[in-house]
Amino acid sequence: MCLQPRSKLSRSQSARVLFRSGKNRDGYFTNKDILAQVTNAMNILDTYFSRYRHVFLFDNATNHRKRRGNALSAMKIPVNPPPMNKPNFLCVVVDENGDEKQVPMDNGRFPDGSEQSFYFPVSHHTYPGRFKGMQEIVRERFERSAPGVPNPNNPRLNGQCKDFKCPDGRTDCCLRRILYNQPDFITQKSALEELCTARGYSVIFLPKFHCELNSLEQSWGFSKRIYREFPSSSHEDDLENNVIASLEAVPLVSQRR
Repeated sequence: MCLQPRSKLSRSQSARVLFRSGKNRDGYFTNKDILAQVTNAMNILDTYFSRYRHVFLFDNATNHRKRRGNALSAMKIPVNPPPMNKPNFLCVVVDENGDEKQVPMDNGRFPDGSEQSFYFPVSHHTYPGRFKGMQEIVRERFERSAPGVPNPNNPRLNGQCKDFKCPDGRTDCCLRRILYNQPDFITQKSALEELCTARGYSVIFLPKFHCELNSLEQSWGFSKRIYREFPSSSHEDDLENNVIASLEAVPLVSQRR
């Protein structure tokens, strides 16, 4: 991606990241690294191209679709409130200093738009401040006449279908499946999309399709062909310069096609 004419941008201002993958090198490119890279890209765009509307295009990689640690997710939440002698259900997030901490899951929303807390109030007689669990969360939604939400006690639904395999086409077979299909869970944005939209940037995720149909992979393929034309070398400086030259050789018209 060329965010600014090269004569005006130094390498330190570029949104490109040169990453030496491997356990004993730079590790692996995580969602945290992606968020940092996109933040840098938005800073550059705000500085040089603030008069334009910008759209980021990402493929459908798991790293790109990862949610915040305390975002709505039906994957790991328990069926019932944790016993008082056991740890409460909390989510792990990373703060600005890179330290992990445990925080409550975000509130959900009933179909009418009002908030639904997933934790009992601290004044609750049995579970003060404890996570409600899927059984109680679904029961509250049933009582609010949420569309598509059956009574979880008639018959009593399991937390998850056997072997995590829900019947095709069913949305009410288990508690987890019910929540998975609720509007507030469906529309939960990824951490990447939340970061971009909060600063006024649009995000498009490509569908899951074969890499040969992926426009981003076409650009990678073009640069790889150029890279193979350089003389072989074992010097890291040569390899780095060849990578940069190969990426910059991809014509903008080819990217747009």
